[in-house]
Amino acid sequence: IWVSLLLAGEYLSHNPAIAWLFVPPLQVMVVSIPLWFWYQIARRGLSIGSHQRRWGLISFGLVVSPALILFAELLLVGFLAVVFAAWLVSQPGMVEELNRLSMRLASSQMNPEVVMRILRPYLESPGVLYSILAVVAGLIPLLEELLKPLGVWALARRLKTPGEGFIAGLLCGGMFALLENLGMLASPVTQGWAELVIGRTGTGLLHMVTSGFVGWGLVLAWRKRNYVSLVGAYMLAVFLHGLWNMTSVFMAVEMLFPDGEVGSEFLTVMGQAGPWFIGILSLVLLMMLHTA
Repeated sequence: IWVSLLLAGEYLSHNPAIAWLFVPPLQVMVVSIPLWFWYQIARRGLSIGSHQRRWGLISFGLVVSPALILFAELLLVGFLAVVFAAWLVSQPGMVEELNRLSMRLASSQMNPEVVMRILRPYLESPGVLYSILAVVAGLIPLLEELLKPLGVWALARRLKTPGEGFIAGLLCGGMFALLENLGMLASPVTQGWAELVIGRTGTGLLHMVTSGFVGWGLVLAWRKRNYVSLVGAYMLAVFLHGLWNMTSVFMAVEMLFPDGEVGSEFLTVMGQAGPWFIGILSLVLLMMLHTA
């Protein structure tokens, strides 16, 4: 069913006259079905109790956790902006350069090609790329893996086994993935719609597996005082999330600079190998989900 919906969506996305009517409900289904499938694979022989508890986790994961994550990430961006501004003050030449850049962007009328041509010299700088990696593959996973399983905390006294914690974390991660994936598909796409959906399907699997293991670690810490397992589960989740985000950045660099203009053969090779690496990582995540 999912493959049929994916093919239908890819066909309809090339027809703007009718895409606005049919593609949005298709997007909800092609995003939701894999998340439901991952959940059914993982919950074999496991339970978290009543339907009320399950729907409570779903509601918490859809409303509370994403709002807190967004707020935390905005605070992070604000803090980094303050640090960057303080650095600019100590670099008078950079202030003038930034003013010129702002004027050029303002006169570009936000034409994508013109904007890319203006930003290209800055994006080619390794320092800029590594700063992006530090945030996207480092700080963001630390925040998201800490806050995604918040719904598990609400059931701290009711979850009795690590398996229940795993399923609870799985649901929290799935709801976060549902909102994130739908948000990524909110803008109309006329080229590569199916590729984008397939990529987001893998991202949903990542969010569910990582949150599931953190939920597992939380219950172990509460019931058996096994805090080492909690720290290990959290660090594993951050590592997998950071690895996925880092590979995505390399792939984006390869798309923006296909001729290796960034000046690093390593980045070029990583960008070209990115789709294969994401595929292998998805298989590893699926195996972890199946054997958890």
